[in-house]
Amino acid sequence: MSISDKGYLRLLNIHYIFHFFAYSIIDLFGPIYLYKHGIPLPFVFFYVSAFCSARLVLRIYVLKLCSRFGTRKLFLSGIVSAAIVYPMYQNVQGLNFWLLAILIVNSYASTSYWTIYHAYFASAGTSVNRGKEVAVREGINQFVKFVSPICTGFLFEHVGAASAFWLGCLSAILSLFPVLKFPDLTFDTEPSAKVIWRNVDKTGFRVSVAGSMQHYGHVFAWNLIIFLTVDNYVGFGSLLGLAVLFQIVGFYVVGHYFDRGKSYLTSQLASLLFLLAIILRTQYGYDYVTILCFDVVYTIGAVLLLPVYASICYNAAQKSGDVVSFQYLSESGWDVGTVLSTLIGGLLLLHGVNIRNIPFLGIVGIVLLLYVIHRYHPENFNSKKLKTI
Repeated sequence: MSISDKGYLRLLNIHYIFHFFAYSIIDLFGPIYLYKHGIPLPFVFFYVSAFCSARLVLRIYVLKLCSRFGTRKLFLSGIVSAAIVYPMYQNVQGLNFWLLAILIVNSYASTSYWTIYHAYFASAGTSVNRGKEVAVREGINQFVKFVSPICTGFLFEHVGAASAFWLGCLSAILSLFPVLKFPDLTFDTEPSAKVIWRNVDKTGFRVSVAGSMQHYGHVFAWNLIIFLTVDNYVGFGSLLGLAVLFQIVGFYVVGHYFDRGKSYLTSQLASLLFLLAIILRTQYGYDYVTILCFDVVYTIGAVLLLPVYASICYNAAQKSGDVVSFQYLSESGWDVGTVLSTLIGGLLLLHGVNIRNIPFLGIVGIVLLLYVIHRYHPENFNSKKLKTI
């Protein structure tokens, strides 16, 4: 069975349910846990910046390992390494050895996992139905984002953080089984950063820089603000869960719009909703009701925009003929945007800027995303007629 067969895409989606459940525990609650256990807010931002800087350095070596041992073994090793990371969090107390250990192990786990996961997803799908395929994946993503924060918040508050971290470890281990028999992907480009930059399409790099600046410029800081406002894990998890409940259907509908050639129009509307949400959240989001209402505005924007730019990346990756090298550039772009956003955010906090002003950094990412989508195809475009930057 070829990797392009739909059976592999189904297995990849089953895997993603378990892996993303585990990942969301660290992604959503990890920064909060670090802050509550002795890491000052500016240094929470600097930790993320250091983590993504380490990923940038490691990624080319992971690519070299892929060429030697195959993508499947590196993919599985990334999943196992991620499972090891979760229980390590319970030992963090300030800037201690365990924080450094997490940084090192998680950098390898994340680098080897995400680069190859996106390469598999790009290879397994079809450009004709890419919007729908991404929408289904993001529907899974949002369902997990609904369940995971509510469960995790309850465990953190009533059972203990260790129980949540071990649950993440178990979920990561379970995610191994659907992908154990995946084939290796081939890539022809020499595993050299200079060679890849010179020869591989940079669409994914540009989209990822913009997407990460939007996410880590705004969403990362906003999640911290929510916790500082409600000041308990259950309330924090419930707000995050409820805000994404209705997105499950929304992502599927918007995916069809991409496949029908309406993506630039939806991206413009999404950008306006993002800008409105950023202003409302930062200026007026001070209680449960207003936070939830403004989160709904933002999540509508996310429903409209994410399938568009994800589909652009996956279609361009498939057309490139070397999806592994393409994803190397895309993931590197994500890290570049994240390092810039979190480094600037941390420095602003260190110099006395109120954390409620940090989410305005996300506007830079939104503007860049609109520009990149417009460059990708200046008209209302159809994913059947791919045109790269």
